[in-house]
Amino acid sequence: MTFRLADYGKTLSTRLRGAKVREALLAQMEGDQVVVDCADVLAISYSFADEFAGKLAQGSADRPSVHLSVAHASPTVAEALETAIGRRTAAPAAL
Repeated sequence: MTFRLADYGKTLSTRLRGAKVREALLAQMEGDQVVVDCADVLAISYSFADEFAGKLAQGSADRPSVHLSVAHASPTVAEALETAIGRRTAAPAAL
């Protein structure tokens, strides 16, 4: 499925907003593969990206992870999303 992020704003910030947009995506979701279309999104904060994309990619006890692809993102928007996803899905360091 494709999820158009600009439907929720052109500049996206805060964890609260990220959680609301994540819940909107989950309500519409079919399957576990999502293309996040970032066309017309000017900027996102790292906190929004973590709450939205990072938590989707990580999954939880009651919901498996979602496989996200990012399309039509500016370099800064893509970096924020990729950083959030990477931080949540990286294997923990061995002690």
